[in-house]
Parts: sequence; C-alpha cells; structure tokens
Amino acid sequence: MKRSELTTKQKLSVPCPTCAAAIGEHCKMYSGLGRRKEPHAERKYQATKAIEHDSSPRGRHSAVASSNHRT
Repeated sequence: MKRSELTTKQKLSVPCPTCAAAIGEHCKMYSGLGRRKEPHAERKYQATKAIEHDSSPRGRHSAVASSNHRT
C-alpha cells in the first residue's frame, strides 16, 4: 500500500512518533500552536506498515496460532 492511498482514519490509527500525538489525534505543529493539515511523514509510514502487517497472511496466521496456543 502506498502512503498516498491511506485514508484519514488509517493515518490516525497509529500514534505519531514525531510529535507524540495519540491515536485518533491530529499531529501538532512544531511550534505547538495548532494542528497540522497532514500527519507527519513518519506517522504515515508507520500506518502503512501496520496495515500491511495486519493484512499479511503471515500476520493473521501467527495471531490465530498464538490465540490457540495455551500454556
């Protein structure tokens, strides 16, 4: 998935490592006054990786395997 294909909801589904905006919150400007129009690039990258990980067959299989494994 490309970063340009992300929806606003998907972009906000991960916390921002740059400005520390929480999940669901918009990114903050460096000055701390107001919010940015677009999330930081690193946040978009993290969102893309999270979506790719969730949709990969390996990611789903390992989640099922761990939920079935009991100690």
